[in-house]
Amino acid sequence: MRVLLINPPYPVVESLTMPLGLLYLAARLEQGGHEVLLEDLQLSRSPLTRLQRTLRRFQPGLAGVTSFSLNLPMAARILQKIKSNLPGALTVWGGPHASFDDLNILRQYPAVDGVVRGEGEETLLEVADRVERGGSFHGVRGISWRGQDGRLFRNPPRPFREELDGLPRPAWHLLKLSQYRAFGDGASVMTSRGCPHRCVFCVGRKMIGAKGRFRSPAAVVDEMEALHRLGFRRIRIEDDLFTFRRDRALAICREMDRRGLTIRWRAYSRVDTVDAELLRWMKKTGCERLLYGAESGSTEILKKIRKGITPDQTRRAVEMTREAGIGVLASFVLGLPGETPQTLRETVDFARSLRVPYTLNLLTPYVGTEVREKAGEWGIR
Repeated sequence: MRVLLINPPYPVVESLTMPLGLLYLAARLEQGGHEVLLEDLQLSRSPLTRLQRTLRRFQPGLAGVTSFSLNLPMAARILQKIKSNLPGALTVWGGPHASFDDLNILRQYPAVDGVVRGEGEETLLEVADRVERGGSFHGVRGISWRGQDGRLFRNPPRPFREELDGLPRPAWHLLKLSQYRAFGDGASVMTSRGCPHRCVFCVGRKMIGAKGRFRSPAAVVDEMEALHRLGFRRIRIEDDLFTFRRDRALAICREMDRRGLTIRWRAYSRVDTVDAELLRWMKKTGCERLLYGAESGSTEILKKIRKGITPDQTRRAVEMTREAGIGVLASFVLGLPGETPQTLRETVDFARSLRVPYTLNLLTPYVGTEVREKAGEWGIR
């Protein structure tokens, strides 16, 4: 069956990254025998016009869109466009916002037939198989859906996939890779899934699970080498926490070094998961920047949001990282629960004192986060 996967554009584009989640979905669907077309509408000046042409040419039986809260309105317009042009096509929505607001999405947007919740590789493949056979979605774990009579169903969640090396390699052949190379922001790689931390403003733990699930170092570096052969000279490691397990991060670096792979790479880390030896190995194998979620310069705020770190730990990690020759980007959030003019000043002063690039982001209570669920209790409007 023909399946169309769509990455909707954002209102503001700061960088151009591969739609890695859709690439994994596409690869799994192809592995299951389906024909897949992937449209990354980030790259289009007239996304709806381009979509119209694609629908006319490809005529999919199943169409799926992913989105975050920021590009939710555009995703809704895309699904409406699909349904108005191809009423017989089944439409599904995925991504964090839809996953944690699934029934409201189905009530609010009649053009949506189903919501794929959480990790979607196995769920979407099962959905595609059912659509091809003309069956219902009863028994498909991980989907919320609308029956023919309009009733809404929320099937039980799908367990997380434990073994990641069994996933097919992302379907890069469905993208025009020259566009991503030209932008210079690098190719995206996933080495692990899962985050054990409980930050109140993040849905990562709920979306991908608290337990770490890891690809083997050899498989990770195989993929990096393949991307290098395709002309990429920079890698973006998209894990929520690359340094989740020190020994494994070190093993990936050593495998890169053993093979003599010369490539620049970036990753997300935490200030309490790095040390001087690990940072030296990361620098040796091409790490050019780490992003640390420092969040606040106030010890009390950090406790309130259950970040599990202190400003002193942030300062030490930033200094070690700079000494290793790796760039740092420190990320802070303003307006966290308990924030006052004094704690705001502490955060700004602390950020400046680190002597590295930093970002100040206003708190956004995303759907699915504890900070949204307790907004009234915490005085957040």
